[in-house]
Amino acid sequence: MDTFFDAIARERIEYRIFAEDHGYEALIRKQDVDCVRNVVRSLDFQFENYEFSSDKGYVYRYGMHEPISVAGDNQYSFFCEIPCHSLTPYNIIPLEKRIQDYAWCDPQDIAGYMYSNIITMYLYRITNCVFRKKEFDDNDQIFFQNNRQVLSNSLLKELLSQVFYSYTDQLMKYIDNREYQSIVSSYIKWKDY
Repeated sequence: MDTFFDAIARERIEYRIFAEDHGYEALIRKQDVDCVRNVVRSLDFQFENYEFSSDKGYVYRYGMHEPISVAGDNQYSFFCEIPCHSLTPYNIIPLEKRIQDYAWCDPQDIAGYMYSNIITMYLYRITNCVFRKKEFDDNDQIFFQNNRQVLSNSLLKELLSQVFYSYTDQLMKYIDNREYQSIVSSYIKWKDY
């Protein structure tokens, strides 16, 4: 991560990196979208169609904005809201407002770059595994094992319940017991909302 985050920081654009699976996924404020686009142009980086773009049939619902996807010294996707794939195919929605607001709290400065707090990164990874990928791959499992202490945080449980409702306790139990392969099918079959 060199030039791009440095350039947007110089423009006083607030951001929070919340994932690094396929390049960098970062949250920005809606009012900064044009500024980010200007930085992209000034660096001669290229705009790209996002992997789940409306051009490919995806629909952004409930106020979710399609991200800015950029190729340059790395791959970057900038979101105005933290996304969640719906169980309805080709639908992308924002996570609950309380989660969106919390994503801006307690940022982590890692090597001079601003990351979301660990609870937001943890929560996003869980929702991404369940709703988009429909699996917990090796990298996900390592992330959860390396951040195991987050499971005992009551705020994580509170925020997860905004997405998973009564399934939250079962979900946390599966993660705690490293039974990742059981999560997606168990969630799909869950009926006790």
